[in-house]
This record gives sequence, structure tokens and C-alpha cells, in this order.
Amino acid sequence: MANARDLGRKIYSLRNMQKVMRAMNMIASTKFRKISYLQESLPFFYQNIETIEKDVISAFHGGGYLEIDGYSDVKNVEVVMFTADRGLCGAHNSTIQKAAGLFVETREKQGGECEITCIGRKGAAFCKRNNYKIYHQTE
Repeated sequence: MANARDLGRKIYSLRNMQKVMRAMNMIASTKFRKISYLQESLPFFYQNIETIEKDVISAFHGGGYLEIDGYSDVKNVEVVMFTADRGLCGAHNSTIQKAAGLFVETREKQGGECEITCIGRKGAAFCKRNNYKIYHQTE
């Protein structure tokens, strides 16, 4: 059984922790408020960028620019895959690998070829497992 002194120390310690937690909560709520304020203005920014993009494309359309008009037939495509080797990046790597695999399969069904540049060991291992053509690999 704890004596009065031990109970007093425990109460004092809990009060201090409560103060620290309250301060952390205030900091987190302030950061959340700032982020939510910035996020509210994001759709307006996106709409402005979209209208500028449409204006630029319409101005250059039909001028013989391949970047705007598109290429008639594309046979080879280069895919750059960035994967992380360290940390808690399993979900990121998994998403990237699924998207790359789906893209490569779609291109092969259409009769095109894909070459993959792998940045990171996890991406290179994924490409080797699935027998994808690796153009360049770096870590």
C-alpha cells in the first residue's frame, strides 16, 4: 500500500502531465486551424490553374506542337518509379507498384512496350519479380 508521500508525488506528476497534454492539444488545434484555412482556398487556386491551362492549350492547339496536339502513335513508353527503401513507406511502395503494374499491363495489351527506370531497391525488386524491362536502376 502506498503511503501519503507516494500518493502526493503521483498526483503532482499526473497534474504536470495533464498540463503538458493540454499544451500539446492547443498546439495541435492551432496547426489544424491553419491547415484547414489553407485547404479552403485550394479549390479556388485549382480552378484558376485549370482555366490558365485551358487558355494555353487553346492558344497553341493546331500550331504543330506535339506536346499539345499529341503524338499519332506511341510505341515505347518510359516509366519512372520512385520507391522508398527505409522507414514506414510500405503503403507508398505498394501503391506505386500496383499503379506501375497496371500501367505496364495496359500498355502491353494495347501493343506498346514499357521500359521502367527504378529509383529505389523496392521498385527494382518488384520489376525483376514481374519480369518488366528495366531501363535504368539506381538507389
